[in-house]
Amino acid sequence: SYTLLITSSNDSLSLQEATDTITTTLSEFTPSTDLATGVYTWTVRAHDAAGNASAYVSPAVTFTIESETSPIYLPLLLK
Repeated sequence: SYTLLITSSNDSLSLQEATDTITTTLSEFTPSTDLATGVYTWTVRAHDAAGNASAYVSPAVTFTIESETSPIYLPLLLK
């Protein structure tokens, strides 16, 4: 199995971080809810059948969610 560690630091001036740890046997992961705008890092480690865990993969991968939604502008139609 795998443990996926996702860390978010949405305010660069804040030292507060939110962390989610997911344990799965799958090689892919889709969050159950959309991620908020911000900067995230993720890393993973493997567990063998005896329950031994590897170190987390280093360096962690960083990704950015630019915006949750973008407005859609429709052309103005006049009669």
